[in-house]
Amino acid sequence: APPKTSSSRRSKKRAGRSPVIRLSWKVDNPDNDRLRYTLFFKGEGETDWRSILPSDSQLRSTSYEWNTAAIPEGTYLVKVEASDESVNPTDRQRSSNKVSAPVVIDNQPPRVVKLEARARRLTGQAIDGYSPIARLEYSLDGRIWSPIFPDDSIFDQRRESFGFELPSTLPDGAYTIVVRAWDRAQNSGTARVLTEIR
Repeated sequence: APPKTSSSRRSKKRAGRSPVIRLSWKVDNPDNDRLRYTLFFKGEGETDWRSILPSDSQLRSTSYEWNTAAIPEGTYLVKVEASDESVNPTDRQRSSNKVSAPVVIDNQPPRVVKLEARARRLTGQAIDGYSPIARLEYSLDGRIWSPIFPDDSIFDQRRESFGFELPSTLPDGAYTIVVRAWDRAQNSGTARVLTEIR
Protein backbone atom coordinates (compact mmCIF):
# COMPACT_ATOMS: atom_id res chain seq x y z
CA ALA A 1 0.00 0.00 0.00
CA PRO A 2 1.28 3.53 -0.71
CA PRO A 3 2.30 5.58 2.31
CA LYS A 4 -0.09 8.37 3.19
CA THR A 5 1.19 11.55 4.76
CA SER A 6 -0.88 13.68 7.05
CA SER A 7 -0.52 17.45 7.08
CA SER A 8 2.89 18.58 8.19
CA ARG A 9 2.97 20.87 11.19
CA ARG A 10 5.58 23.32 12.28
CA SER A 11 6.48 24.93 15.54
CA LYS A 12 9.18 27.51 16.08
CA LYS A 13 11.68 27.20 18.86
CA ARG A 14 11.41 30.32 20.99
CA ALA A 15 14.50 30.00 23.14
CA GLY A 16 16.61 32.96 22.07
CA ARG A 17 14.51 33.46 18.91
CA SER A 18 16.06 30.78 16.77
CA PRO A 19 15.60 30.77 12.97
CA VAL A 20 15.06 27.00 13.20
CA ILE A 21 11.59 25.72 12.37
CA ARG A 22 10.78 22.19 13.47
CA LEU A 23 8.84 20.40 10.75
CA SER A 24 6.99 17.22 11.71
CA TRP A 25 4.45 14.96 10.05
CA LYS A 26 2.55 11.69 10.49
CA VAL A 27 2.45 8.85 7.99
CA ASP A 28 -0.04 6.03 7.51
CA ASN A 29 2.20 3.09 6.51
CA PRO A 30 0.08 -0.10 6.80
CA ASP A 31 2.71 -2.53 5.46
CA ASN A 32 5.48 -0.99 7.61
CA ASP A 33 7.86 -0.47 4.71
CA ARG A 34 10.97 1.52 5.47
CA LEU A 35 10.27 5.02 4.19
CA ARG A 36 12.46 7.81 2.93
CA TYR A 37 11.28 11.44 3.19
CA THR A 38 12.15 14.42 1.05
CA LEU A 39 11.26 18.01 1.89
CA PHE A 40 10.67 20.96 -0.42
CA PHE A 41 9.63 24.59 -0.08
CA LYS A 42 8.43 27.39 -2.32
CA GLY A 43 7.24 30.94 -1.82
CA GLU A 44 3.54 31.65 -2.18
CA GLY A 45 2.87 32.41 -5.83
CA GLU A 46 6.02 30.60 -6.99
CA THR A 47 5.80 27.52 -9.20
CA ASP A 48 9.10 25.72 -8.54
CA TRP A 49 9.72 23.63 -5.44
CA ARG A 50 13.23 23.81 -3.94
CA SER A 51 14.78 21.09 -1.85
CA ILE A 52 15.23 21.72 1.87
CA LEU A 53 17.53 18.72 2.36
CA PRO A 54 21.07 18.34 1.03
CA SER A 55 21.13 16.26 -2.17
CA ASP A 56 22.83 13.30 -0.46
CA SER A 57 20.46 13.27 2.53
CA GLN A 58 18.59 10.12 3.56
CA LEU A 59 15.89 11.35 5.93
CA ARG A 60 14.15 8.48 7.75
CA SER A 61 12.55 10.25 10.73
CA THR A 62 9.21 12.07 10.66
CA SER A 63 10.64 15.39 11.77
CA TYR A 64 13.32 17.81 10.64
CA GLU A 65 14.80 21.02 12.03
CA TRP A 66 14.96 23.51 9.16
CA ASN A 67 17.37 26.40 9.63
CA THR A 68 15.75 29.32 7.80
CA ALA A 69 18.46 31.90 8.54
CA ALA A 70 19.34 32.22 4.84
CA ILE A 71 15.73 32.23 3.59
CA PRO A 72 14.31 35.66 2.66
CA GLU A 73 11.36 36.94 4.66
CA GLY A 74 8.04 35.82 3.27
CA THR A 75 5.25 33.26 3.34
CA TYR A 76 6.15 29.77 2.17
CA LEU A 77 4.64 26.36 1.61
CA VAL A 78 6.44 23.17 2.65
CA LYS A 79 5.91 19.81 0.95
CA VAL A 80 6.87 16.46 2.46
CA GLU A 81 7.08 13.39 0.24
CA ALA A 82 7.17 9.84 1.62
CA SER A 83 8.49 7.02 -0.55
CA ASP A 84 9.14 3.29 -0.10
CA GLU A 85 11.70 3.27 -2.95
CA SER A 86 14.52 1.89 -0.81
CA VAL A 87 12.75 -1.44 -0.13
CA ASN A 88 10.74 -2.09 -3.31
CA PRO A 89 11.60 -2.67 -6.96
CA THR A 90 10.80 0.15 -9.36
CA ASP A 91 7.44 -1.25 -10.48
CA ARG A 92 6.22 -1.62 -6.88
CA GLN A 93 7.43 1.69 -5.46
CA ARG A 94 4.82 4.01 -4.00
CA SER A 95 4.98 7.59 -2.82
CA SER A 96 2.67 10.17 -1.32
CA ASN A 97 3.04 13.87 -0.53
CA LYS A 98 1.34 16.58 1.45
CA VAL A 99 1.65 20.38 1.41
CA SER A 100 1.61 22.37 4.63
CA ALA A 101 -0.42 25.38 5.57
CA PRO A 102 1.44 28.67 4.87
CA VAL A 103 4.61 29.13 6.95
CA VAL A 104 5.79 32.67 7.72
CA ILE A 105 9.54 33.17 7.80
CA ASP A 106 10.65 36.40 9.44
CA ASN A 107 14.07 36.40 11.07
CA GLN A 108 14.82 40.12 10.87
CA PRO A 109 14.28 42.26 13.99
CA PRO A 110 12.32 45.49 13.92
CA ARG A 111 14.19 48.79 14.20
CA VAL A 112 13.53 51.60 16.63
CA VAL A 113 14.26 54.86 14.80
CA LYS A 114 13.94 58.61 15.31
CA LEU A 115 14.12 58.10 19.06
CA GLU A 116 14.24 61.52 20.69
CA ALA A 117 14.02 62.70 24.29
CA ARG A 118 13.06 66.16 25.47
CA ALA A 119 13.16 66.03 29.24
CA ARG A 120 10.31 63.67 30.22
CA ARG A 121 8.83 63.34 26.70
CA LEU A 122 10.10 60.57 24.39
CA THR A 123 9.04 59.95 20.79
CA GLY A 124 10.07 57.54 18.07
CA GLN A 125 9.02 54.92 15.55
CA ALA A 126 9.26 51.14 15.35
CA ILE A 127 9.62 49.70 11.84
CA ASP A 128 9.66 46.12 10.60
CA GLY A 129 10.28 44.94 7.06
CA TYR A 130 7.72 42.12 7.05
CA SER A 131 5.64 41.60 10.21
CA PRO A 132 3.47 44.08 12.08
CA ILE A 133 4.83 45.50 15.31
CA ALA A 134 3.33 43.53 18.20
CA ARG A 135 4.73 45.16 21.34
CA LEU A 136 6.69 48.20 22.54
CA GLU A 137 8.32 48.75 25.93
CA TYR A 138 10.94 50.87 27.61
CA SER A 139 13.45 50.48 30.41
CA LEU A 140 14.73 53.35 32.52
CA ASP A 141 18.39 52.96 33.57
CA GLY A 142 18.25 49.18 33.12
CA ARG A 143 15.26 48.67 35.38
CA ILE A 144 12.06 46.75 34.63
CA TRP A 145 10.40 46.99 31.22
CA SER A 146 7.24 49.09 31.02
CA PRO A 147 4.73 48.94 28.15
CA ILE A 148 4.33 51.65 25.51
CA PHE A 149 1.31 52.01 23.23
CA PRO A 150 1.55 53.31 19.67
CA ASP A 151 0.04 56.70 18.88
CA ASP A 152 -3.08 55.10 17.38
CA SER A 153 -3.37 52.64 20.34
CA ILE A 154 -3.45 49.60 18.01
CA PHE A 155 -0.56 47.28 17.12
CA ASP A 156 -1.44 46.47 13.51
CA GLN A 157 1.17 48.06 11.22
CA ARG A 158 4.78 47.46 10.23
CA ARG A 159 5.49 51.10 11.18
CA GLU A 160 4.21 52.35 14.52
CA SER A 161 4.86 55.84 15.87
CA PHE A 162 4.87 56.31 19.63
CA GLY A 163 5.25 59.01 22.25
CA PHE A 164 5.18 58.76 26.02
CA GLU A 165 5.98 60.68 29.19
CA LEU A 166 8.35 59.50 31.87
CA PRO A 167 6.77 59.42 35.34
CA SER A 168 6.25 62.85 36.88
CA THR A 169 7.68 61.53 40.16
CA LEU A 170 11.07 60.91 38.55
CA PRO A 171 13.70 63.09 40.30
CA ASP A 172 15.82 65.53 38.31
CA GLY A 173 18.92 64.00 36.77
CA ALA A 174 20.34 62.24 33.71
CA TYR A 175 18.78 58.97 32.54
CA THR A 176 19.34 56.30 29.91
CA ILE A 177 16.18 55.07 28.20
CA VAL A 178 16.12 51.88 26.11
CA VAL A 179 13.10 51.25 23.88
CA ARG A 180 12.46 47.73 22.63
CA ALA A 181 10.11 46.71 19.80
CA TRP A 182 8.82 43.21 19.06
CA ASP A 183 7.27 42.01 15.82
CA ARG A 184 4.67 39.26 15.48
CA ALA A 185 7.40 36.72 14.70
CA GLN A 186 8.94 37.48 18.15
CA ASN A 187 12.01 39.24 16.80
CA SER A 188 13.09 42.22 18.89
CA GLY A 189 15.18 45.32 18.30
CA THR A 190 16.27 48.15 20.62
CA ALA A 191 17.49 51.71 20.60
CA ARG A 192 18.87 53.92 23.36
CA VAL A 193 18.59 57.60 24.13
CA LEU A 194 19.83 59.83 26.93
CA THR A 195 17.67 62.43 28.61
CA GLU A 196 18.15 64.99 31.34
CA ILE A 197 15.40 66.19 33.63
CA ARG A 198 15.88 69.51 35.41
